[in-house]
Amino acid sequence: MSTELKEDVEAHAGGHHRVQVATRVLGHGMETFSVPRHATLVEVMAEGARLSGFALLPPSEHPFDRLHAMHGEEAGHVIEHLHQTIEEYLRHPDTSPHFAIELVTTFRVNTRWDVATKPEMSPREILALPRIHLDYTEYTLYFPEKKEPILLDTPVPIERGAEFETHRDGRYGGERNMCPDRAREEVADLARRGIKVTLVAVEGQCYALVEGLEAPSPPWHSVRFDILIAIPAAYDAADLDGFYVALPCSFNNGEHPRVNGNIIEALQRKWRAVSWHYPEGEPWKRGQDSLESHIFHCRGFFLQRRAVNAP
Repeated sequence: MSTELKEDVEAHAGGHHRVQVATRVLGHGMETFSVPRHATLVEVMAEGARLSGFALLPPSEHPFDRLHAMHGEEAGHVIEHLHQTIEEYLRHPDTSPHFAIELVTTFRVNTRWDVATKPEMSPREILALPRIHLDYTEYTLYFPEKKEPILLDTPVPIERGAEFETHRDGRYGGERNMCPDRAREEVADLARRGIKVTLVAVEGQCYALVEGLEAPSPPWHSVRFDILIAIPAAYDAADLDGFYVALPCSFNNGEHPRVNGNIIEALQRKWRAVSWHYPEGEPWKRGQDSLESHIFHCRGFFLQRRAVNAP
């Protein structure tokens, strides 16, 4: 701290017992105000955030937001000891009452708070965070006031202050045993690349749910369809073949002749098996094909490409 600044602090301390400080929430404007000399740095940070229109999170004496020392116009190192007073802090060399406040993406699950590690996270990733630390085979993640759970491997946007709920109802539990590791690896990779595919377990069977496959309309009644692809327990040693389409599914105002298989109920919807197979002599091949290539194969049905061995 400079001699002039030290004299200023001592003058404040000996006179009005207050210290003039300046804070800036990163990405926002500067705020200047005074605080008692015995105010802690966390109180300084909370007041600076409040003046900029924000509240620290979690709302406690130990927020996850970070206070930085200012070096000129740039944010410097993170100040670790936030419960020291401003007077104590300013007695250290090379300090000033100028701070930057970094607001992190803090959110909560029930009463447990943590910080998002990326803009979108799946329930599997959220529940594994160190401060959440809940076993996804026992706990299920929900949006507040929603009945249906968030699908285990579906990335959802995480905003600062977001709230989720979890219940110990085990609705994810069976998926670990039903869906093979290779399928989970491929789905996680596809999800990271923005392809809307997740794994679901229905009555002992693992499926890949693919949302929003594009289709020409007309002749189809919609421009997007959701499908389910059955994943064998031995995948990828076992082949992928065929799929189910969400109902209703109409073609030229009627039924498509290949949408003729059994009907199942899953995710509170009805789905019908589609007779859409690989050509004779050209089956799905391990090491060459994948869930992604099979999704493209299924999309060919809506584009009216021909699969020679389907009736």
